[in-house]
Amino acid sequence: MTNVIDVGKVGIVPRGQWNASEIYEQNDIVTYEGMAFISLKDVPSGINVSNTAYWLKLVDRGPQGERGDQGIQGIQGPQGERGERGYQGIQGIQGNKGDKGDKGDTGVGVKGDKGDKGDKGDKGDPTIVTFSLDPDTGILTATYE
Repeated sequence: MTNVIDVGKVGIVPRGQWNASEIYEQNDIVTYEGMAFISLKDVPSGINVSNTAYWLKLVDRGPQGERGDQGIQGIQGPQGERGERGYQGIQGIQGNKGDKGDKGDTGVGVKGDKGDKGDKGDKGDPTIVTFSLDPDTGILTATYE
């Protein structure tokens, strides 16, 4: 007669990145922010790896490494096809009228007082003015009669 004893899961099972919505079994291994954790017992969903009643940290994240050298530039890829022309957008609404500007400063200098009105002058004789332009010199001459 053979007796069978169920010992449950014997090995560890890598489960990848920890996910809050997942349910984990004892001995499942997950990664989280560069660290690795093993479940100490069955873990209901939503139990964070920081809960030491369920999780044991196996591997801690190391320090930030130095920045590497700049790599060589890759070859330029082929030019892509020209896209279709887009549709004309609708005209926007008219903006609000701006505020009235401030009154400008008064000009430089002092304005004098208004003078008295002068007397009416005598009526003069009509004057006839004749203009002539010399085409050779370009001089304009005015003659009064």
